[in-house]
Formats: sequence, C-alpha cells, structure tokens
Amino acid sequence: MQVSWVIRGRITFPDDGDHSFWYHPRQKTLYWDRDYNQAKKWKGKYQEKHHFVHIGCFADRSPRAICGTVTNYAAHEAIEKCFERARREGNEYFSVQYKTRCFTSRSAGDTYNKYGAASGCENGRGGMWKNSVYRIPPTQMMASTQQPIQCGWKKYPKACVMGHNLKKYLGMKKSLSECKSLCAEHEDCVAVEYGVNYHGRGYPRAGDCLLQSSVNMDHCDGGHWNLDLHVKPVRDCGAMNQTMNILLCLFIACFFIFLVLMLYRPCV
Repeated sequence: MQVSWVIRGRITFPDDGDHSFWYHPRQKTLYWDRDYNQAKKWKGKYQEKHHFVHIGCFADRSPRAICGTVTNYAAHEAIEKCFERARREGNEYFSVQYKTRCFTSRSAGDTYNKYGAASGCENGRGGMWKNSVYRIPPTQMMASTQQPIQCGWKKYPKACVMGHNLKKYLGMKKSLSECKSLCAEHEDCVAVEYGVNYHGRGYPRAGDCLLQSSVNMDHCDGGHWNLDLHVKPVRDCGAMNQTMNILLCLFIACFFIFLVLMLYRPCV
C-alpha cells in the first residue's frame, strides 16, 4: 500500500538550521526529516511540539510500578500514542517500556518510581523491565478536559471500547447498578460496558458486565457487540447535591414562615 505524505512546514533550530516535518494522515503521527536519535538534541522543541515532559528512566518488575492495562503500539509512534491515551483518560503520567508498551493510570505519578531509577532506556522508549516516564503539563491536561464536570454516570447507547477490558463478568446477569458498583471498587476503571440485547453477532449478552480502563469509543460498534457504554462520573457530587437540597429546604421553610406571619399578623 502506498503511503501519502503531507508536508506541513519547516522549523528553524538555532544549532542545526532548517528542517522539514511531515504529517502522516492515517497514523496521525509527526515525523522529522531525521530519525529520533538525531533529533534528541532538539529535545525541548520536540517535546514542546508533543506537549509532554520526559521525567527519566525507572526500573519495573511484577507487580507493575504503573498499574492498569498495557497497550501496545508500533515502536515509531509509541510515545505519541501513549501520550494521547494518557491525556484521553485524564492521567498526568505515562510510560513506554520495551519500545512498544504503554502504561498509564491515575496513580502513576505516585508509583512510577516504586523500584527506583534505572539506566538503559533507549530512544525514550524504555527497555526490558525499564520505563521511560513522561508527564503531561497541567495546561495540556486542562486543554483536554475543559468540559462541564460530570457528576453522574453518562450513558452512550450502542457504544463500546476496544482492547481495554479490566475484568469481564459474563453470563452472571449482573444488574446495571451492580456493574457500576464493581467499577467503583477499581481505581483504574473509568467506564463499564453493559450487555443489551441488540441482536448483534458479538458474544456479550444482556446482563454481561465488562469493566473498562478507557473511554475511547473509536472503531467499536456497540450494536454489533450488544453493548452500551456507561462512563464513570468525574467526581462524586453527592455532597454538593445534599448541600443544595438542604439550602432549598431552608428557603422553602422560610418562605412558608413568611406567608404564615403575613396572613396571621394581628390587626392594628
């Protein structure tokens, strides 16, 4: 298959002159006119373009320093894709290990150095049992999450997520509330796929519950797989709602007291 390249522009580097960069339309990946090793001296510019900061090389072993689902990407785009996944899931830290493996979780910032610093990470893509760790600046996190705070579960009919199952409860006929409770018990669970009888050919059936570590609905047909996607609330707004209810009750009580005083005040 022939690949079409689109030249997007040129950048001038103080120490190395002009260089072109290309954008791959299908993979949505940026390429320089030199390979990554030669571009390392452009580290600041490279990472500024990609909006993340390299923290360092850190050791890993079982249990993993960064918990959650591992995603594999092609080596040439692993860093960029892992960054996109972390930002999409609202995670500040992510790592690439052994060239292709992507790790990220909500607690990664507290656990990535669990086994201490290491050497031997290559080309910013880690090594065998070694993580190249990155951090997404808060400004970039805000850019990806500037939307109204979600207090309740949000339902996406006939939607699902590809390749991010944390745990499957198949054939157990879980209720939707039970499925959501199971997700609430897992820190890395951000959504649930819940089985609905759409008469699709996929294997999930009504009442099946699948915990998810991602909310990326691209290329997943929930109608075929008999699934709805329910996204976990960004935060628990129960306390906020309780406060609003109390204030509303106080307002109503004061209003009725005012009416009583006005109706039954003594005549002068």
